Parts: sequence; structure tokens; C-alpha cells
Amino acid sequence: MGTIPTLKYASGEEIRIHLDAIADRYHLGDGALFHTGVETSVWDEEAARWIVRTDHGDEIRAKYVVMCVGILNLPKVPAIPGIDRFAGTTFHSARWDYAYTGGSATDPNLTNLADKVVALVGTGGSGIQCVAPLGRSAKHVYVFQRTPSAIAWRGNQPTDPEWVESLRPGWQQERTDNFSAVMIGKPVDTDLVADAWGQYAAKVSNFRGEPGMSPAEVALAAEQFDYQVMEEHRVRVDEMVDDPVVAEALKPYYRYLCKRPLFHDEYLSAFNMDTVTLVDCPAGIEAVTETGLVANGQTYEVDCVVYATGFEAEVTPFPRRAAHEIVGCDGVSIETAWKDGPWTLHGIMTRGFPNLFLIPAPGQQAVITHNITHLYTEGAVHIAQTIAALDRSGATRVEVSEAAQAAWTQLIVDAWKDNEAFMAACTPSRLNFEGHPEAANPKAGTFGGGYGDIFAYRDLLAAWRAAGTFDGLEIR
Repeated sequence: MGTIPTLKYASGEEIRIHLDAIADRYHLGDGALFHTGVETSVWDEEAARWIVRTDHGDEIRAKYVVMCVGILNLPKVPAIPGIDRFAGTTFHSARWDYAYTGGSATDPNLTNLADKVVALVGTGGSGIQCVAPLGRSAKHVYVFQRTPSAIAWRGNQPTDPEWVESLRPGWQQERTDNFSAVMIGKPVDTDLVADAWGQYAAKVSNFRGEPGMSPAEVALAAEQFDYQVMEEHRVRVDEMVDDPVVAEALKPYYRYLCKRPLFHDEYLSAFNMDTVTLVDCPAGIEAVTETGLVANGQTYEVDCVVYATGFEAEVTPFPRRAAHEIVGCDGVSIETAWKDGPWTLHGIMTRGFPNLFLIPAPGQQAVITHNITHLYTEGAVHIAQTIAALDRSGATRVEVSEAAQAAWTQLIVDAWKDNEAFMAACTPSRLNFEGHPEAANPKAGTFGGGYGDIFAYRDLLAAWRAAGTFDGLEIR
């Protein structure tokens, strides 16, 4: 496309415009059904076709179906008593109501809030993006915090024209590979992205200690290093927040990887605004009334509640994230087939569901990349090339063999790295199933264990395709 982002971290609107340009260039919108939900995908064995029905009454018959449901498609709303009682305006941050707040995706001035008191629930990846714009626009903002996040610098800045001039063909793939290598501890000559993910998250994740250390010594050294990293984050709070009481409440006291690491340049300083009040409520919000929220025994009267409470994300099983019923052979749903966890080949195909491909994702027996589109892209390339090869072979029906699926699943289970003890010491979050880390399923692990190895995974898929034998598939 030849497009260069205007900032190191482009805005959502800039990304959307870029995606629209890609869709226009390749005519991707010609066959798209926008604002359309899929209700059922059912395999017709006699016709060897998937029958996909939508909420608009469409019936689509497809030889192949590719599920691209992602991991951030189900907004999460907390189960607060009385949540339906509030008489004012309520919305989730992922479904922002600009008609109520004013402003737009390109205009952060929420002018309609000038006379409104707003409650913002959540201080994770969604919430930290909302505080400064709300604080600049609203009459007052109450920020309800259950657990403080670790907020490092983001360092967003305009793209350097000289850097753009230095780019050569293939720069984006090189940068993508470089970042993924840094994040899983593979050696690189230069960290091309050079952000706080590499400075903090990668170093904590890949800490190995010094040569000759015993496992106990490595564990102790890792905990000490973790403390140093978190202390840097706590010092940053003191540097950016004027009120020492508020600053103390904003400091995270837990292991760094207990929660998703966060990065923002304005969040902490937003608490210096007269219009922003932190409501630190470790026990959570007690109730919602018709006029406000109750926390720490006190009622906060507000006009609007914004739930910046994120998404169910990757710990939610695929059948739920798919958000519709998928029925394969003999009338068996994927929810039933996967009731004890996923069964796949390569995290991409599953027995009992012929001609169905899953874009690989965390929790689906593939790998995890911190830049999630890296994994999605590798999966899309594999699926597209596999379907093309199947069509060239004259195949009409393809299904994973029972033996291949069992072997891949066993490979995943054998590589499982149990971190239940670590997560049990963390405060509740989606990463430890809200305080129940025992719910983690080894069958939902990764190729290689831990985050997995995207490069070994990519090589494995490429070798499988190059062999041309469709190893592990039953074809007719």
C-alpha cells in the first residue's frame, strides 16, 4: 500500500482508514455483508457444504468456512448488583456513545459532557485511555479502581521522515519478526521497535538468571528483578501524580506479569486535574442504584456510567467467542466437541468439522504473539495456501484424522508450563480467571509451551505445506 503511519502508535481512526483503503484496493467489500451477524453454521454431509445462516435471513452455502472471530469481540461487563437499575446513560467503552458525549473518533473534545458527572469503571487497558479525554471535557469524573495497573511510558511521537526514507522493501515483515523475537527472548542485533514492551515485559518474561544458578536461585533472582521493575513503575507514579495519597493508591503491588502490562503518557497525570477523582475500591463496586454507584459504603451520584471493563478475550473458549452455533458431523456442536478443551491439528482444523478452518489464536493450540496480527497473518497465509492446494487436488471434503488431532493435542499438553502457583498469588483478573487459575486447561496451551515460538510454528506450517502430502488429513 505504501502507507506510513503518522505516529509511532497510529490512532484507531487512522488504522480504520488504512483498512478501508486495503479493502477498496482489493475489492474486499464486494462480497462483504456488513452489520450482519451469523446465527448458525451447519455442516451438510450429503452436499459437502456448510450452510451459514444470518440474522438478516441469508442462507449461504460454502465449500469452506474460515472462522476469524478474534479475541476482543465480546465486551465484558461486570456482574455488579443492580447494574440494570441505573436511570442515566450507560455504555461500554468499546461501544462509545458519541451522540451522548459529543466528539467523534477524530475529535476527543466531548463537548456534551461539560455539565455531566461521569463514572468510569475500570483502570485496565480500556480505562486508561478514557481518563484524560473525559477529565478535559466532563464536569467531573469518578474513576473506580479495583486494582491499580502498572503503567509505563508509551513515548508516542510523530514518524520521523528520515526514518521513512531509510526503509527498504520488506521493512514491515522485518519489524514484525523483530518485535516477536524480542518478546520471546530470541537474540536480535537491534530492537527495531524499542518500546517499553521490550524494556519491561520481554525482560521479565524471559529472565533466565546467570549461568550455573540452581532453579531456586533463578526463581529468587527473577522475583528480585520483578520487584525492581515494579519499583520503577511505582516511582513513576510519584513523579507524575501530585497528591501523595492518590499516588499511593495508584501504585501496583504485585508481580509484573500478574496483569497485562500497560503503557500511557497521560493517564497518571490526569489525576492532577481538578475534574478527576480516583475512587479506590479494592473490594469492587458494591452496587448500582438508579442515580449512581456505591463503593466503600459511599454513593456517588452521576449522570453517566462508562464501563471500561475490557473484553472476555483469549481465556474465553473459542465456541463462546464464535458467538453462534457451529454444528459439524452427526449434529455435534463444536461446544460439545470441545467441552473438555480444544482438539485440533496445528490449532487450525478440528475433527468432526470438515472444510472448516480456524484462524489460530491464543487458547487454541497454536502460539501467542504480543503483536496478535503476526499470528493471524501466518494463519491466514497457511489457510489460503492450503485451500488453494486442496482445490488443485480436486478435493471436495477434508477432515483431520483422529490420530493426527490426538498427536497434536498431546504435543500441546506435553509442552504445558504450569504457572498456577504464580497466578494464584495475583489479584483477580482475566489472566487468572478472576482468581481461579486452576481453571487453566493444558489442552488450551501453545506449541512450545508458554507463549510458544511463532518462528518454529511458522516453519512447521511451511514444511507441512511444502511436503504436499496433506499429512494428518482425510481427503476425498
